Amino acid sequence: MDNRSNSAFPQPKLPASLVDLLPINSNKTLYAVESLLQVEGCIKNKEELVKDFLLLKIGNRHNSLNSAVTAIFDLCFERSYASIFSYHGKTKKSFKALGIFQVMQDTLSGRVNSPQDTDTITKVIINILKHAKK
Repeated sequence: MDNRSNSAFPQPKLPASLVDLLPINSNKTLYAVESLLQVEGCIKNKEELVKDFLLLKIGNRHNSLNSAVTAIFDLCFERSYASIFSYHGKTKKSFKALGIFQVMQDTLSGRVNSPQDTDTITKVIINILKHAKK
């Protein structure tokens, strides 16, 4: 007899306002998400909640690191809005300076097994930002 439970994993208790803001599609929405991540010095707790939410959303459906990065990006940003960013921020707004970017990286950290994997994440995001159209 199997006594294991067939219950689902518990959903993280994210503020409804944060879930409703994703994917980010405007400066106003970006400001709201960044503000929610940093409310009253609780950034680590909120980052963990968003990370858990993103992990649950992408699951193990994405075999390659490239597809996982793309899926996480699409959960967090609309491509048309992403066109205002460049990775380093030399010609546009800096993407890597965003708090939500750090959460995205942390979410993908479980798939990183080498420095090349970290480079792959960066290259995929640079490519997405480079080809994002308004």
